[in-house]
Amino acid sequence: MGLKRPLVICASQRYKASIDSFVSYLQKRGVLVFQPNFRRHRKKFIRKPERLRMKSSAYKAKVPGMVLSHFSKLRKTRTLGGLCLVFNPTALEGQSKSHGYIGSNTQAEISHSHALDITVLLLKPHEEEWIMSIVEKEQVFTMERPQGDPMDFDAVYEWLRPWIGDM
Repeated sequence: MGLKRPLVICASQRYKASIDSFVSYLQKRGVLVFQPNFRRHRKKFIRKPERLRMKSSAYKAKVPGMVLSHFSKLRKTRTLGGLCLVFNPTALEGQSKSHGYIGSNTQAEISHSHALDITVLLLKPHEEEWIMSIVEKEQVFTMERPQGDPMDFDAVYEWLRPWIGDM
C-alpha cells in the first residue's frame, strides 16, 4: 500500500464528535488527517449557535487563534500535496436539507484553501454561490452520489479514495 494524500478537515465545531469518529476511521486506513482543534470545547457550548458562542468573551478571544492555527494546517497540507475536506453533513435549521452547514470561519478556511490552490471537497453542497463556483460536481459527495449518506463513513471513504489514492 502506497502513501495516501493527506486531508485537512474544515468544519463547524457543532460536528466535533462526528469529526473525531471520522478522523479515527480515516487514520485506521492510513490517511494523515489534520483536524480542527476543538478539544477543550464542551458539548453544551458547541451546540449553541455561533452568534451565542460569540457572546462569551473567552471564546471570542480564542477564535482568531483557532482559525490561524487551521490556516497553518492548510499550508502544511499544501506542501504535502493534500486536500481540504469540508465536513458539512447536515443542514442548519432553515437551510434546504440538500445543503450542508458551513459557518463563517469554515468559509474563511475554504477561501484560504482556494488561494493556496488546494482542492476543496464538500460532503454536501452549500447555497453560497462563491463556494460552489470553486468546486465541481464530483468534488461534492452528495452531488456525485445523490443517495449517499454523508455520515456513512464507508461510503464517504469510497468516494474519497480516487482523491486521496496512493501517491
